Amino acid sequence: MRALLPLLLALAGCDKVWGLERTPDAPTPQSRWDSVAPGEAHTCGIRLDHTLWCWGRNDYGQLGASESLADFEAVDPRQVGSATDWALVASGPTTSCAIKSDQTLWCWGDNRHGQVGTGTSLPVAAPYQIPGAWKAVAPGETHACAISADDRLSCWGDNLRAQLGDGTQIDHMSPMPVQSTATWLDVAVGQVSTCAIQADGTAWCWGWDAYGQIGLGSTNGGYVTVPTPVADGGTWKKLALGELFACGITTDRRMRCWGRNDVGQIGDSSGTTRFKPSVVDLDLISEWTDVRAGGQHVCGTHGAGRTSCWGSNEYGQLVSDPAKAFRAKPTDIAGAPDNLVAIALGRRSTCAIDASHELWCAGLQPHSELRPVEVGGAWTEVLAGGGVTCGRQSGTISCWGANHHGAVGDGTGLDRQLPVAIPDLVTRGFAVSDVVCARNPLNEISCWGMNSDGQAGQTGAMATTDVLKPTSIGNGQFPQVATQRHTCALDNNGAMYCWGYNESGECGPAPNSPQRQIGAYLQFGTWVAVAVGASHTCGIAYLNHHVYCAGLGADGQCGVGFSAPTNVFQEVVVPGTPMFDELTSGPLFTCARAGTAAWCWGANATGQLGNQTTMSTGTPIALVGAWTQLSAGQDHLCGIRTGGTLWCTGANAFGQLGDGTQIEQHEPVQVGTETDWISVTAGRDHTCATKQSGQLFCWGRNISGGLGTGTAWHATFERNER
Repeated sequence: MRALLPLLLALAGCDKVWGLERTPDAPTPQSRWDSVAPGEAHTCGIRLDHTLWCWGRNDYGQLGASESLADFEAVDPRQVGSATDWALVASGPTTSCAIKSDQTLWCWGDNRHGQVGTGTSLPVAAPYQIPGAWKAVAPGETHACAISADDRLSCWGDNLRAQLGDGTQIDHMSPMPVQSTATWLDVAVGQVSTCAIQADGTAWCWGWDAYGQIGLGSTNGGYVTVPTPVADGGTWKKLALGELFACGITTDRRMRCWGRNDVGQIGDSSGTTRFKPSVVDLDLISEWTDVRAGGQHVCGTHGAGRTSCWGSNEYGQLVSDPAKAFRAKPTDIAGAPDNLVAIALGRRSTCAIDASHELWCAGLQPHSELRPVEVGGAWTEVLAGGGVTCGRQSGTISCWGANHHGAVGDGTGLDRQLPVAIPDLVTRGFAVSDVVCARNPLNEISCWGMNSDGQAGQTGAMATTDVLKPTSIGNGQFPQVATQRHTCALDNNGAMYCWGYNESGECGPAPNSPQRQIGAYLQFGTWVAVAVGASHTCGIAYLNHHVYCAGLGADGQCGVGFSAPTNVFQEVVVPGTPMFDELTSGPLFTCARAGTAAWCWGANATGQLGNQTTMSTGTPIALVGAWTQLSAGQDHLCGIRTGGTLWCTGANAFGQLGDGTQIEQHEPVQVGTETDWISVTAGRDHTCATKQSGQLFCWGRNISGGLGTGTAWHATFERNER
């Protein structure tokens, strides 16, 4: 028998694509497939010749190829070993397991919680054999379970929420029998819970019960440490677990779901959390044969091979109307062939194999662009943030990418993979992180996006609530603004105001000095520029154009040594006392430019300071080259040199350096050979730059659509011929 397929999915390498045409950098496997097992950003599959292949991300060795973890991504399937006797494969987000025809069990990948089962927490980049004989396996986010050849059930990995079912909340890094003497038919693993079917057909669940996903009929939000029967009895033939919900097919082929229901994942059209098995769509479909659960969506087959899906459709993973964010009851896959023989769901994706053993996919396609890709339009200003990017055309601002905290500003909270114009907002400039703040022609500021620390500048009931649309912060005119966990702005007189996170004094002194300051507080001094990091603030003083910093300096980001937190600005001493023109800060490092000379200081673990080392520094170090502009990302730095060339240094796991590799660089490397670049902006894991023509190019991580190229996910059904 096969274990239920796991929760999460990567799409690179699909034979066929439910959605837009395949991008040139994602070639597809040429052979036919027997089974597919998706993970969060990788996929493994078994071909008809019983060889095992994996592709996608490799951050934790989840491709099983015994290669360096610095080899972060493969768009082509890579064979795992040379064996030709693989029988089944299953994947968790960053871990995979497979069973051979001799019933040996092998796992590899992310092992931070012991979920590979090696007895340690070290990553495993090649299949590791777990002792014993096994017939089914189900890896999850931080734990895994498997059924042995004699039908006994064991689990291993993270047990903080009792998901291992052994009566404790103690982690186990190798298989531990659940607290039951029963024999088992099948097992399904969710985010923080586990369910399984015993030999008599009864269903049992255990783990965290915050949303009723254990199915007991009620919940106190606590932990169920041992297998406990699902309410209302009955017998079952198949179970599937999503993030915080469960679904199952009874032996009379009825579909029942329970747990969280905020995006219709229970399928009963109510949106109401269910604490015990609930009828799906009034049993209008009654002949269910298979069910699979993704992060927040479900698909099942019924009747003569038809497939219906429900739940979240944010990335088109339901293969239905992409304009609908979710569907609360089963909806047939639009235009799907009726000869599907297998389905597999990821967190935001759906895949299927048809009778010809071709692979079809829809939804999220998390891959990286390693070189610049053009975004349509003519742009005068662009800034990249967390997973979001915003740009200005003729005074109108558009944003795209990660929108779960509202940073796109369109009021939906749905990620966008193409630019979305924000109506009625004409801007003169803006700042972008996970929150966006923009200035109108009068220099009045509106902010939107993440506001957990008050960084969006709201008060009252909205003081720490995410803001989904541009909202004024109140009176005042501010020609400059910078934002991360806190926001700082300069008014027309050069006075600095800051609001948001202030645990380390980055927002300066205030009445009663609360750790998190909500509202604007005046900093002392007069300034011509400001830049903010995760917990520090730097400014260029009007008086002498020197740099001063305050806040947390433990990584050297304040430029005055590895200092304790301070709410008093201290001067950053640079040899020759240059007069500075520009400041830019990542979360833990800062760079400043004086004319064409530049200096950087702070954290340097990935070489983002560009000084050929990975040693952090608490004092400024010169950046080689003559520069006209610099931009600091999360762990990388990019800049334009005087000849119009573009250079980057630092972290490169997602191709954010744009040099065509994913190799970390410790000194600036050139992006292409062009000499007409005029600006660059470095985000968390992606980068964008503009040319003299107004053309915009982006590269790096694209999981939320932050590159603006329309290739992050596929939202409609389409057969893509090779």
